[in-house]
Amino acid sequence: MLKDAPKIEDVLVEFIDFIGGSTLIGHNVNFDMNFIYDNALFYLDKEIKNDFIDTLRLSRRIYPKFKKHKLSYLSEKLNLRNKPVHRSLADCSATFELYNHIKNHVETNDLYNLLKIKTYSLKARDITPNLDINYDGDCILQDKTCVFTGTLTRMIRKEAMQIVVNLGGLVGDGVTKKTNYLIIPLWAYKTILNL
Repeated sequence: MLKDAPKIEDVLVEFIDFIGGSTLIGHNVNFDMNFIYDNALFYLDKEIKNDFIDTLRLSRRIYPKFKKHKLSYLSEKLNLRNKPVHRSLADCSATFELYNHIKNHVETNDLYNLLKIKTYSLKARDITPNLDINYDGDCILQDKTCVFTGTLTRMIRKEAMQIVVNLGGLVGDGVTKKTNYLIIPLWAYKTILNL
């Protein structure tokens, strides 16, 4: 399907112009935003600073008793008109309808307390070597900058970054010309190979 599609470096400027400073809404959008951030840095040396709202995270807080929180399941369960079919416009319509449904549900039932989210912005500069680790200085990561992307499944990003720093490596917040290694989760790698 994507064989004849334009390359990301050719459409990224147009996409960034399109979104402007808007708040972006998506279902599991954190996953997508990592790719947007990383590619904007890599191809354009530009930081994307748009806020975003993740309807997946909202649905988990607002409807904790639901068995699943996939967009298709929520559309059926909440009797939404727009159904996702893994096509961009249909999925955008379904996500936006879900967002409005959640918003109305929160307002109608005064559920604002469920939306209080503790935020912590992890920055690479916050990760310093653990002085208790006995490191001998012989590692492939020594003085190399590593950047993590995607959602890790076996540990949180902070732990993974700490391991790299403890082994003499450096960590970055996004891909730049100084990046030596881009580290992606195995599940994301397998997804890319199957495209």
